[in-house]
Amino acid sequence: MENLEFDNNKNKQDISLLSLDILLNLYKYRNRPEKEICDYALEQGIKLTNSNLGFIGFVVEDDAVLEVHSWSKEAMAQCSADKQSLKFDIINGGIWTLGVKERKVSIINNYNDQHPAKHGSPTGHVELKRFMGVPILDRNRVVMLIGVANKEGYYNSFDGKFLQLLMENVWTVIKRDRTENERASLEKQFRRAQKLEALGVLAGGIAHEFNNILSVVEGYGHMLLNFPSGYENDKEKIEHICNAGRRGTELVKQILTFTRKNEQKFEVQDIAPIIKDSLKMIRVTIPAMIKINEDIDEDCPAIYADTTHIHQIVTNLCTNAFHSMEETGGEITVSLKYIDRGDAQSPITKYKEDYRVKLSVCDTGQGVPDEIKEKVFDPFFTTKEPGKGTGLGLSVIESIVKQHGGDISLLSEAGKGASFDIFFPAPKKLENKAPVPEKSILRHGTERVLVVDDEFMITDLYKNFLNELGYSVTVFNCPQEALNNFSSNPDDFDVVFTDFSMPKLSGIQLSSELLKIRPNLPIIVATGYSQTITSQKALSHGIKAFMLKPVLLDKLADVIRDALEPQVI
Repeated sequence: MENLEFDNNKNKQDISLLSLDILLNLYKYRNRPEKEICDYALEQGIKLTNSNLGFIGFVVEDDAVLEVHSWSKEAMAQCSADKQSLKFDIINGGIWTLGVKERKVSIINNYNDQHPAKHGSPTGHVELKRFMGVPILDRNRVVMLIGVANKEGYYNSFDGKFLQLLMENVWTVIKRDRTENERASLEKQFRRAQKLEALGVLAGGIAHEFNNILSVVEGYGHMLLNFPSGYENDKEKIEHICNAGRRGTELVKQILTFTRKNEQKFEVQDIAPIIKDSLKMIRVTIPAMIKINEDIDEDCPAIYADTTHIHQIVTNLCTNAFHSMEETGGEITVSLKYIDRGDAQSPITKYKEDYRVKLSVCDTGQGVPDEIKEKVFDPFFTTKEPGKGTGLGLSVIESIVKQHGGDISLLSEAGKGASFDIFFPAPKKLENKAPVPEKSILRHGTERVLVVDDEFMITDLYKNFLNELGYSVTVFNCPQEALNNFSSNPDDFDVVFTDFSMPKLSGIQLSSELLKIRPNLPIIVATGYSQTITSQKALSHGIKAFMLKPVLLDKLADVIRDALEPQVI
């Protein structure tokens, strides 16, 4: 056996000369795919150790697995064993992973001799005569392993030191690229987060203005229904106006749900009409080449649900289905079914006992390849081209489903469409549908109401409506003028109804000043959107009631009466 010690000056010089050219070339591979870097390094390692075969692998999965990244061409040509498996458990890797387990260079110059780490080779594996494994450590952790085999002469410490020097530089290049890629990825996610935050601010501002418009549309529509004054024959048309206003209100709620700025409201309700209403809106936005089928069981049990969230689930999943059929066309089928646990064929047996309602959105599109099924619910993962989506959709939907106590699953085959199945719990005591509330009778009054809002259309609406109910109404579009008038005549008003978001003086600030003058004054505050106020915070300031715009007029009538006639407990 030839013995070459690493501290020999000639060997040091040889390493320097041999490595310089290789390292210069190696650093030209920066920002190239890791396999290309490893293939080049492996080729050089085999050549300069006079080996015939070799591989390079990474230690992954909590240091438990060796994932082979590059095989030498000779090994692939000579080996007829199963080449699909590129991962090996380190603990059971035998001689191949001995260097990782011992954290030092392992040399086997007589491969056929008995060795305690030897486990044998699979049928068809290339014959080995000699083997050397060189681990690469980073911060006391093994990160890579290069293995070479079948050198004509014996492997020695010189071979090990050379490969160690080579692979340490390979790891430096790869680690630097990974760090830069990770930094770029984080920067990209940060920019996306900034865009989403900006969108949230924009959406909030739009919601505030849009709610004012909807208040007028929906408010006057309700007034015409309740006080027809010659419009009795136009009832159906007026109902269409009210429905359009209501759908616009739900759209604003969806925007605020996306930006997470609205309060969630879970209540027992029948979701079948919510789904149908969502599909009506979706039909307008999806091309005619894509057919939408409904299979809605209207006898499904009621569940605890937030209306806006159910809208968002249906809208998002149908939009995803549409994108998968954008070029070819196809069908989307939305179904709502009661889960019959007496059906032995039901796949739901693996889910919890209280899952009794199943919502499915199926399409005939391209399907989801097996390799990305596990990633579809990951934040920012998307197969869409830049500009066609944030990659947040399905992760948000999964979060919403979890908030409802449910589960979501994906069934799909590439080229055969996809089916998203959502399972909702429906406790037995809530399986009967919530009763449809009877139309409330508007509650009248004769008290004096002070209305403050910076929008003229809004104050006109409230004044006209409350006058119809018998109230005496005074309106101000400037909160400071309202405060000045109240200060001069503090006993002229029985209740105050004010907007929250107004210039110079907010509704809360105005209320605080009014309560300093009359501590027991009932005040109602309404807002279309705010990041700084909630119902709990408003009530803590002494406000009697807090309402969200657009304010339903029948609800306003009730809130005013409740504020004036507080219940005695």
